[in-house]
Amino acid sequence: MFQFDEAYKRSAHRAWAALCRGEEQEEGGVRPVILRSWQRSMAYGVDPLSVKKAVHDSEDVRRRSEANRDLLLIARSYMERLYSIVSGSGFYLMISDADGVVLDLIGDEDIVREGRAKSNLVVGADRSERTAGTNAIGTSLATSEPIQIWGEEHFVKSHKIYACSGAPILGENGAVLGCLNLTGLAENVHPHTLGMVLSAALGISKELEILHRPKAKTTVGFAARYSFSDILGTSALLLGAVDLAKKAASGDSNILLLGESGVGKELFAQAIHRASRYAGGPFVALNCAAMPAGLIESELFGYEAGAFTGAAKSGNPGKFELADGGTIFLDEIGDMPLDVQASLLRVIETREIVRIGGRSAKTLHVRIVAATNQNLTERVREGLFREDLYYRLHVIAIQIPPLRVRKEDIPALAEHFARAKGATGITKEALRSLAARDWPGNIRELENAIERATGLTEDGVITEQNVLENELPQSPPREAEAPPSPYNMESLEKDALLRALAETGGNVTKAAALLGISRRTIYRKMGKVGVI
Repeated sequence: MFQFDEAYKRSAHRAWAALCRGEEQEEGGVRPVILRSWQRSMAYGVDPLSVKKAVHDSEDVRRRSEANRDLLLIARSYMERLYSIVSGSGFYLMISDADGVVLDLIGDEDIVREGRAKSNLVVGADRSERTAGTNAIGTSLATSEPIQIWGEEHFVKSHKIYACSGAPILGENGAVLGCLNLTGLAENVHPHTLGMVLSAALGISKELEILHRPKAKTTVGFAARYSFSDILGTSALLLGAVDLAKKAASGDSNILLLGESGVGKELFAQAIHRASRYAGGPFVALNCAAMPAGLIESELFGYEAGAFTGAAKSGNPGKFELADGGTIFLDEIGDMPLDVQASLLRVIETREIVRIGGRSAKTLHVRIVAATNQNLTERVREGLFREDLYYRLHVIAIQIPPLRVRKEDIPALAEHFARAKGATGITKEALRSLAARDWPGNIRELENAIERATGLTEDGVITEQNVLENELPQSPPREAEAPPSPYNMESLEKDALLRALAETGGNVTKAAALLGISRRTIYRKMGKVGVI
């Protein structure tokens, strides 16, 4: 096992100097993967003592950027997120194409300026092994493996002040599309930087795979990616919700998914779609809370040419038209403006839409699944949600339990996210620490915590220390959802109702008997806490 310490630094330097003199290499002076890269660099004729300043011209960079447009667009958000973690610590990130040509970079101005001055490390720079010898970009591309190149391991002398972590971005059938690289001064490097880069590269690869995956119906909308097999957990509460969702999927009735933010409502919606007779059609999602009030109606129902100032000359179909023959998922339905609720009610009742500015109705064949993290019965009482629309949507209601009442599912979820983020394992102590938290942000918060912990691992295995050392404060209470508390009676009642309903398969009469209350009382309590 090689350690990046002073002894290894001296050993690597001696091995490099001997190679440059043409002497035979002794085993153990440097990592085998580095020695093989040095030997390739020598075979390519790379001069280890000259500064590498090869840069492709602007027209070639433009052509390469256009050819890798999807890669660059997706990678940029990951680069910005990763840079926000290392900002101010003397690092910068770059992304190259499959040939090792740098197409984008972001980082601290001082080290970017130094790299530009000392080795012309700019957009367009060629960092393939054939040109620049052993370096994280070139060697990662040559081996199709993630690698960290530390100081003296670089083949070119002027690069030896740096430490670089590179991970390949893979496409269909394992084809290498490019490389993500994080560079800093050698004295600032830490083994966990490679884990951070690898996690981001895996995320980029996954998003590219999803983007290029064939759509079920390419002319309209989107395809659902998840099915019931993607819902992880064995708790009675979760299994009860899944069983009810499977039964609901077989019919045509409107479905209302209830649950706190981050519990996986869209995951359930996609699974329902894929298990239904609408699976051959599109799955179109709209977040009602994310749309400005003035635009949501045109987004839902579309508009004709000239319907309003700025309207497209050819008009535009709305989400309902795009979802024809499939499923429309209306997320955060509780935030929909009242005037739009009236239009939605008419569409649900008639299964027809009229575009804004249009004169004729179009009949639709579409399944409606809505979701909310709010107590809709309370919104109805406050006059913020139409009662008639509530009952139209609330044909089949499915309560998705929060993570705090199904903590037995946390280990399976944590292990799944750890694998997805690039970790090779997670210790029992780390799992116990994760299971001890309440997770007010639910599964979304747990996934983010695993991603942070993965970036801090020494050897790819998440430990309890990794979980604790970068632990963020618990999410603040949401206005619409009181935080769980041992003294919060409404929270306790809601959890008890959820457990009883799960254990009885959603049978209200049996759940009431289990709780020792009447059917009338259980319905009143379910309405009070938003379970119905």
